[in-house]
Amino acid sequence: QWIVVRPNRDYHFRASIKTNNLNSDSGVYWSLTRSGPPEQELTTRPQIGTNPWTVPEMDIHTDADTTVLLLRLRRRPSDRQDTQLSGTVWVDAVSLIER
Repeated sequence: QWIVVRPNRDYHFRASIKTNNLNSDSGVYWSLTRSGPPEQELTTRPQIGTNPWTVPEMDIHTDADTTVLLLRLRRRPSDRQDTQLSGTVWVDAVSLIER
């Protein structure tokens, strides 16, 4: 999701996430990227297996040239031979608020 933002501002990201039997050695995580230069990617801790609702958060500052941020729910490539992802991921209450 591309999100329009204002330059030289502080933003706070927050989202609820829950996993059930997520079969992955790398897990899923939120990624918030500011276009560069220099490009900056902030990430939350990966979720693997079964986890109750958690609320990952992160703060990002936009520089003078930043007008959009890229928000993604991602998974890094697996090192295992069987790279099929299985399980369930729930997402709720995703927000990016200017501070």
